[in-house]
Amino acid sequence: MVFCGLRAHSQHYQYYFDQFEYNQLEGYLNNLDVNYHTSVKGYREAELKEHIALDSLRDIPNYNTRFSRSFIGRRLFKEDLLYIKTPVFQASLNPIFNFQFGRNFGAGENATVNTRGFSAKGSLGKMFSFYTDFYENQAAFVDYVRAYIDSNHVVPSQGRTKQFKESSYDFAYATGYVNFTPVKYVSFELGHGKNHIGDGYRSLLLSDNSPNYFYGKISTQVWKIKYVNIWAEFQDNSPSFVLDNINNKKLGTFHYLDFNACKYFSVGFFESIIWSGQDTSGNMRGFDPNYLNPIIFYRPIEYGLGSQDNAFMGFNVKIRPHDDHQVYGQIILDEFLLSAMLGKPQKGWRANKQGFQVGYKYFNVAGIKNLNFQAEFNYVRPYTYSHYKFNSNYAHYNQPLAHPLGANFWEAIGFLRYQNKRIMAEARFSYAIHGVDTAGVNYGGSPIVLDVNHPNEYGNFVGQGVQTSILYAEAKASYIINPAYGFRVEAGFVFRQQESQIQNFTTAFFYIGLRTRLQNLYYDY
Repeated sequence: MVFCGLRAHSQHYQYYFDQFEYNQLEGYLNNLDVNYHTSVKGYREAELKEHIALDSLRDIPNYNTRFSRSFIGRRLFKEDLLYIKTPVFQASLNPIFNFQFGRNFGAGENATVNTRGFSAKGSLGKMFSFYTDFYENQAAFVDYVRAYIDSNHVVPSQGRTKQFKESSYDFAYATGYVNFTPVKYVSFELGHGKNHIGDGYRSLLLSDNSPNYFYGKISTQVWKIKYVNIWAEFQDNSPSFVLDNINNKKLGTFHYLDFNACKYFSVGFFESIIWSGQDTSGNMRGFDPNYLNPIIFYRPIEYGLGSQDNAFMGFNVKIRPHDDHQVYGQIILDEFLLSAMLGKPQKGWRANKQGFQVGYKYFNVAGIKNLNFQAEFNYVRPYTYSHYKFNSNYAHYNQPLAHPLGANFWEAIGFLRYQNKRIMAEARFSYAIHGVDTAGVNYGGSPIVLDVNHPNEYGNFVGQGVQTSILYAEAKASYIINPAYGFRVEAGFVFRQQESQIQNFTTAFFYIGLRTRLQNLYYDY
């Protein structure tokens, strides 16, 4: 099993596992005797160690050679590149890189990634910890990713970019936080990064799909309850990117209450508010003090203030019928009117903004350790997450804060993952139908489009507009060289087919690379 780890007794690190590592870890956390809130990511070492033998799970035996036991050999095959440990201070420094070369046989072109950087983390005493990473990138992407970048002016999951050479891109990426945990039950964090709420591969509530953003977070855990408050500042680039319009700020605040009702069942309640950081005259509005209260529900505040901010709520559910089985799901309610949902006076009202997710995980399939299966279905109605006011949509840097497809879609995904010591393998398949806007007509497919000028008040349905089918299949395998920072050799093959009346892509992409652990990057949309 692969884990990042400082070889010291750290307490409050938030691990940035990738999706494969999260899934392997959840195979242990799904044990019915474990009371852990898996829907709140990232996970912290102190919390994990209360439930599982983390040190033994993340340990991969080193090679039994004279070189592997030397100072250089241990850094290459087993340990952090540099680390310091004293009674009151500990820190580590590791490289970050991704040198990948691939060939897109569908378009007859090469695709490359050149990523270089570092990560550092440390703790001071028992209460303070920190993490930071930075990497610089130059990349030539496959056709459909390039089309997305040119349309949205952002590299998926990473941020703004500039042209590099004729058809490549140059962009940087940075993450960082400081954490203060004065007592076991309460944690305060200030950072620039992402958050993910949910047990699924996707999240319809809040995901790590978008680029990093500034946030403050309070996490409280008592008994079977975990309560998370997040205050964030986002960037809205939908009005103008050509003019380098970087001052369009919007603000968000989120509550998530997760309750492990019993060892078989967990339920979480989520609510969010997004509002413009500027008024209609362009003046900075600032943070509304009504949204600073960490415990009050927002809906009564909205009603009492007569607010027109963008609010929605949702639920997260997890059922564990067995140590090796899990059923999970989410429901989102952006706007809710029961009579309209029941089709009165007509079906398909445009303000019926709802969505749901249902998924299943099978750990240790057929008794084979670390062979895990996952299946998931996501469904979001048109116009969900969008808003009729400028600068209040549920997006950041032109990317959705929830599902990469935004709204007006359904998607089915399946995974099969396996790990045996230093060998990792994954196969995945997905199929989606997405209704895309066209010719300036708003069919509800993009959260960054103003929720106005609807072609139909009633009769709206998932897939309306330019119906686009997206088939995505990938198989990859890795060999772990150093588990401390995920240093690996990786090779894989991607087949993607996108078909609609206005645009078709067929991508058959083989790649091979040398890389370390990176945060989750989503190109499977």
